[in-house]
Amino acid sequence: MKKAKLILLLASSALLASCGHRRLTPEEVSSYISSSEAAESSKRASESSSQPSSEPSSEPSSEPSSEPSSEPSSEPSSEPSSEPSSEPSSEPAPEPSSSSAEPSISYALTVGGTPYAFVDDTASKGQGDTWLAQYKASGISAAAGDAILITNDGSAISPGASGDANNAHAGEGGLTVVKAGTGLDLYLKVYTDGYDIWLTGNEPEPSELNTVYFTSNKGWATVNIYAYGGTGASMSWPGETMTYSHINEYGQNVFTYTGLAGYTTVIFSCGNDQTVDIPLASFGENNGVYLGEKDGNKYTVGFWNYVPAA
Repeated sequence: MKKAKLILLLASSALLASCGHRRLTPEEVSSYISSSEAAESSKRASESSSQPSSEPSSEPSSEPSSEPSSEPSSEPSSEPSSEPSSEPSSEPAPEPSSSSAEPSISYALTVGGTPYAFVDDTASKGQGDTWLAQYKASGISAAAGDAILITNDGSAISPGASGDANNAHAGEGGLTVVKAGTGLDLYLKVYTDGYDIWLTGNEPEPSELNTVYFTSNKGWATVNIYAYGGTGASMSWPGETMTYSHINEYGQNVFTYTGLAGYTTVIFSCGNDQTVDIPLASFGENNGVYLGEKDGNKYTVGFWNYVPAA
């Protein structure tokens, strides 16, 4: 590089001389080149020193200190380290167990075709009561002869076994209202072997019927009559023995009893067999009864009228 510059300067000096200027000597040319090179070297040094110091001369040996050298050992403290142990308190509590819910009543009632709802009245059970449960329906309006239908899970029931029917007649046609009334209450008492059905608010007046006849169409050899309610004198079970009257046209024995005036209800029996409770008002214009089919351990009855021969 230096030799090329020297040749160039010598050529330039010769050219200048041809134009009337003085030719440079070799020493002058060499001195000029040395000074020129020194100037260039100084310039390069100056340019090198003026480069920004922020540019690293080589790749950095590590990541900038502003970046973490490794992943954090745990999640930020603002986030929970694990899921919460319970639901927020704002969520509703679990629904109560079905075992604590009110039990539904399986009994349903209609009187004269009108439905009435039972409510549980078992809490009224007193010491010495033998029934298992009691249900009550209120606000009943009924006419005499209206049918009373009580079902348990869809199956019809009626007084039977130990059961009675008060102010309702349990005949062959089913259970019917004896006396019309409004605002009546009906009680259903449940026993292990039957039911009691009590219709209150329409208690019958003491009967004017004094003499009754009983047809022994089931072969009863002797018949007892037990009367209660009203103003009649108290009887001891099984009551009074009925008197033989005659044999009817079917060859059946007929028994009679006089002295029912003032009572409201009667029961006929023979040994362990007996009828349902029969309101005397349900006789109507009749004065005789005969046995129907058994409802549980008790017989229902039908009615007839006997006119003694003159």
